[in-house]
Amino acid sequence: MTFCQFFHSQCNVTITPSLNPVTCSGTNVSLVAVGSGTTIAVLDNDFDSGSAGAGWNLSPAGQFNNPCDPSIDGGLYMWMGPTTTAPRSLETAPLDVSCGGEVCFWLDFAEQCFGCSSPCEGPDLSNEGVYFEYSIDGGNTWTTINYFEPNTNGSFNSSSPGSGDYTTWAQYCYIIPPAAQTTTTIFQWWQDGATSANYDHWGIDNVEINASSCSSFWYDWSHVSGTTGPIGDSSTLTVFVDTDTTFVVSYTDGVSFNCTDTVDITFSGITLSSTTVDNTCHNTNGSCDGSATVLQTGGQGTITYQWYNTVSGLITGANTSTLSSACAGDYYVDVSDQFCTATEYVTINEPSAMSFTSSTIDESCTLSNGSIDLTPNGGNGIINYNINGGASQTSTSFNNLQAGAFLIEMQDANLCTFSSNISLINQPPPTFDSAHFNDPTCVGTNDGSIEIFANGNGSSVLYSIDGGNSYQNTNLFSWLPSGTYSVYLSNVNNCVVFGVIDSLSSPFPINIISSTVDALCSDSCDGSIDLTLSNGGLGTLTYSIDGGVTFSNNAIFNNLCADIYSLQINDANNCSAVLLDTINEPPALSTIIQFTDPSCYGFSDASVTLTPTGGTAVSNYNISWMGGPSSGLTFFNNLTSGTYNFSLSDDNGCYLDSSVILTDPIPITIDTILIAPENCAGDCLGSVEINTPFAIGYSVQGPQSYFGLVPFFDSLCSGTYTIIVENSFGCQDSTSIDITSPPALIVDTLSDTIVCIGGTASLFSQITGGTGNISYNWSNGYIGDTLIVSPSSDSLFYLFGQDDNGCISDTLFSNVQLYDSLFLILNTDTTICFNDTLMIQAVVSGGIGTDYTYNWNNSLSDTSTHFIVPTLSNTYTLNVSDGCETPAITDSFNVLLNPVPEPIFNADQLSGCIPLEVQFNEQFSSPNGSCYWEFGDGGTNSVNDTVNHIFNVPGCWDIYLEYTDSLGCKRDTTYNDYICSYGYPVPNFFYNPTDPTLTNNFVSFYNSSSIDAVNFLWEIGVNGSLGVFNQENIDYSFSSDIPDQYLICLTVSNIEGCESDTCLTVNVKDNFIFYAPNAFSPDGDNINDSFGPIVYGVAEYSYRMYIFNRWGELIYESYNENIKWDGTNYNDNKISPPGVYVWKIELFDDINNEVKTYIGNVNLVK
Repeated sequence: MTFCQFFHSQCNVTITPSLNPVTCSGTNVSLVAVGSGTTIAVLDNDFDSGSAGAGWNLSPAGQFNNPCDPSIDGGLYMWMGPTTTAPRSLETAPLDVSCGGEVCFWLDFAEQCFGCSSPCEGPDLSNEGVYFEYSIDGGNTWTTINYFEPNTNGSFNSSSPGSGDYTTWAQYCYIIPPAAQTTTTIFQWWQDGATSANYDHWGIDNVEINASSCSSFWYDWSHVSGTTGPIGDSSTLTVFVDTDTTFVVSYTDGVSFNCTDTVDITFSGITLSSTTVDNTCHNTNGSCDGSATVLQTGGQGTITYQWYNTVSGLITGANTSTLSSACAGDYYVDVSDQFCTATEYVTINEPSAMSFTSSTIDESCTLSNGSIDLTPNGGNGIINYNINGGASQTSTSFNNLQAGAFLIEMQDANLCTFSSNISLINQPPPTFDSAHFNDPTCVGTNDGSIEIFANGNGSSVLYSIDGGNSYQNTNLFSWLPSGTYSVYLSNVNNCVVFGVIDSLSSPFPINIISSTVDALCSDSCDGSIDLTLSNGGLGTLTYSIDGGVTFSNNAIFNNLCADIYSLQINDANNCSAVLLDTINEPPALSTIIQFTDPSCYGFSDASVTLTPTGGTAVSNYNISWMGGPSSGLTFFNNLTSGTYNFSLSDDNGCYLDSSVILTDPIPITIDTILIAPENCAGDCLGSVEINTPFAIGYSVQGPQSYFGLVPFFDSLCSGTYTIIVENSFGCQDSTSIDITSPPALIVDTLSDTIVCIGGTASLFSQITGGTGNISYNWSNGYIGDTLIVSPSSDSLFYLFGQDDNGCISDTLFSNVQLYDSLFLILNTDTTICFNDTLMIQAVVSGGIGTDYTYNWNNSLSDTSTHFIVPTLSNTYTLNVSDGCETPAITDSFNVLLNPVPEPIFNADQLSGCIPLEVQFNEQFSSPNGSCYWEFGDGGTNSVNDTVNHIFNVPGCWDIYLEYTDSLGCKRDTTYNDYICSYGYPVPNFFYNPTDPTLTNNFVSFYNSSSIDAVNFLWEIGVNGSLGVFNQENIDYSFSSDIPDQYLICLTVSNIEGCESDTCLTVNVKDNFIFYAPNAFSPDGDNINDSFGPIVYGVAEYSYRMYIFNRWGELIYESYNENIKWDGTNYNDNKISPPGVYVWKIELFDDINNEVKTYIGNVNLVK
């Protein structure tokens, strides 16, 4: 049997969609996520140990030998057998389930059958079942979670209403009710009725009680951005689905607890595809003949079609799968079945507009030599051209034309047409304005230019600078040498005009004059070049000494090294001249060094002689020896060994730094010294023996000083000495030595100590130093480094050490004392209220003073202080020990609990639409007590028995009730989300077209209410007199033949049944009509003799019609829709010639209340 508490590691979350698959485009789907795994197992018992275990109460009927059905997991189960008759019960210890959780267990009834016997005879009466219950008052009262009622037909694995078959092992799980969520909840399985001990047996196994964690966990939907804890996203979301979509949710605490689930919402509504046929001609070159066909799959019931232009809206009469005679543009079609509407968008294209561009040659000198050349754009097949309605030709050129206006028309193989007006004029000769002569930049270069300015008077100009012998199209002549030039003009008509005669001249040449200064020293780079006297060129000169790589405006160049320099000077035109020049330098300084080393090690008889050469020196060189002042001295003596630096300089200040190294001969040295230390610390029996070749005298200097001719000294005390040796030349060597002493005997500190009464003390010390082995000598005669004692009173012990040489250490002492006996102060007897917290505290002294062990009864932990909330009156006993040999101490006190009844209440209704009035009834209070209510929405009340409250805001509310008895003891309860008050959906809708007419009378109504609306009722006409519908979106045709207004109402309700409505008035207008013919023949036969539109719905006095000829000239106007154009040009009162004319009509649409303008062409024929 295990009775433990641990976090479950398994995190689970599932998504449940309200609809999948989606059968209509654009449907809202509700996604509900449920996460689990955030629980603590406060009880997990498999009974495999053969007993119920600690913390359980079990009736004597319980046995653990698997007497009947096989176990579910191979282990033992608890079986209520024949030991006793009912009541039979299994009860848990108090458990902390204050944040909710779940209880799961396996249950099995013995089967009621012929021949079945004890202990495997099953329950078969309705009162012989098993109650699963909980108690929150220590077992005084119990509340049933579920009653497992036997099958009253005998539990023969047959079913009957109101009872169950439990004759095989099965698992049952229950969410812990809000009222059971306390820190001391007890659960029990209890059988109240049995025929006798040999009947009505049952068993239970694998009981697991999981308490929900009080930590924060939240949901995070992947398609919702910016989610943070601990609030997170709602577990329920509404999403818009019109295609296959995947949704993912995470259930997490933001740290290590995390799991996800994925749901794929599939779309299975109407599926559309389409084909299109583009227009034959661009709309500017012919009529519209494009088409589109939608192909539909899926859907239910009758399929209907309605085409729309994305700009102008609904297309009247376009209600089949194919849209015909369509101009280029974007269209869409609504395809509807019995429940849904899907939309397909198409684009009908057209060829690029057919047109042409033209190049013309105007007439010159009235010679009929003008021409027009066309460059066509677009068109298909063979294209024909005509001018002014004349004969057609495939050539794009029209020649021998006079100045004038021409209408040129092109037509392709598809009969698409394009026309344009082109005019030619008579071209005059050019006019000379001026000429700019730009001289060559340098002597001998041909980069002069002449730029001529002239007016071609409408035609291109030809230019000449050689007196008219040759011409070019551009006005700029480049790369010209110096000389005289004659300027003439001409044009395409060969008209020649004289301009001017002028010359181009070259500038003066550049002359380089260089002056150099050589460098003062070798490698000093302080030479210079001066080009100041150079002259010639044009404008400001620039100078270069690196062959033109870099230039400077300064003619003087300083800090130059010895070298050959390539000089170059450029003028403002970048003309240049070059020259080579040289900067020299003197030879480098050097010196010859002669020297002699010291004759003996450390002597000062060395010398150095210097002989300088090179550089520039009229008499002497200057020498600075070892950083001293400069002089002409070249010999230096009385020098020791070492490195000597010197600096050599000449008359130009050039210098050379150098050095010479002088070396000593090999010195006299001490080879070895044999040192003997003191025998004992401070006995002065040390000695030294010195080994040095060639030495003749010896001395030691230190704590004792001696001199002798023999290299041995004895009777020396410990310390540091200087050893000095001397050879026959008086040269000496010395070194320092140490004569050591063995370490003195030192005894570590021997500490005083305190032990418990009846305890032992271990006395230990370490002795260091001395020679050889050390013996430890205790005051009681014990020899060893550790002495174990168990004194009955405070005692004194001492220790000293002795080495192999008989040296004795200092003597150390240790006091061994005893701790006091234990002393305990505990609470006195106390009376408290139910659910009150009582602090119990033990004050302990004596013993070792720390790390006391507190052994409480009632399963309290090992601490001196507890805050308890008793559920029963009880005696608390404490035994205290100090972890030492000190005798333990025990004391106790009594706690008397003043019981307070649990606040219990119910309500006449648990949910409804706002304003929701609820009556609450409390079922427990005493007349001497008082109640306090909190309704979750901010409202409170202090009425006992029955209280009414109105919820005016949507939400689910926690109801809190607190009861205070006459002694001031309080107890409260909270029913979480006990009352839910629901708001109303916001109704709204729109319709298309927004301005229906008698002919455009098919109107689609679209719901745009708030997303919580789930039920819809449409009423067409007052009280639905023209129709009632319950779809979300509807279509309706207004069949009246006269304009009218209609009341449309939409009533919506949410899933909770709360409903609201809204109404709009739809105005069905009359039809505005406008039609204009494209040709008429004013020939007097009374058939189509005049031109004018057919209109209906035009406001009085708003009509204006204008007629223009091909040159844009206004030739007719009318202010009355009944007065047509009979072809007369009102400028000359004559019938206009046949041709195409432009008309423009302006009017005010009185039906739709807007100004409209129409423009088109009409063909006048005879």
